[in-house]
Amino acid sequence: VRDCLDYFDANDLQAEGLFRVSGSRRDVEKILSVYASRANTGEGKGVDLSGEGEATVCTLLKDYFRSLPDPLVPYRHFDTLCALASQPEAEWLKHSLPLCQDFSPIRRELCLRLFALLSRVAQHREANLMDEANLARVFAPVLMLGEGHSPLEQLTQLNHVIITLERFIRHYPVLFENSVDEET
Repeated sequence: VRDCLDYFDANDLQAEGLFRVSGSRRDVEKILSVYASRANTGEGKGVDLSGEGEATVCTLLKDYFRSLPDPLVPYRHFDTLCALASQPEAEWLKHSLPLCQDFSPIRRELCLRLFALLSRVAQHREANLMDEANLARVFAPVLMLGEGHSPLEQLTQLNHVIITLERFIRHYPVLFENSVDEET
């Protein structure tokens, strides 16, 4: 994840459809095999992604989040955050802040970096056509899921998930920065 986030920190965020366009599955598998090989031989964990295309790195990042046993937004907060999505933004923020502070320190740090990146991507919406809503729509199926929810139940909550992720993108410093800083 760090390699992917560092890649986007060093590269242009203006590619049209950034995070919406899928990368080559073959290229992603090749990168994953390099990670596995390095882990098995003790060569270190980092992989230089600078020669890869944006779509491949986007797919690699989304695949990581898809593979987590508990999504980035923990299962235990799914129903509450979905219920809060219908609240006015100020009320939502007041009630969501304690939930976000309940995330583990590593999860909060990951949220801080990811949502900061997505906020920067959204700042280039004129070029990349990816505003907060589009980014939330693309990441909804991998970042925020209901545990044990059927696909139909997930679909009925999709608008609430998108609203929640849009707000995470807009308010990430308030939701995640202070709680990470307090522990370092």
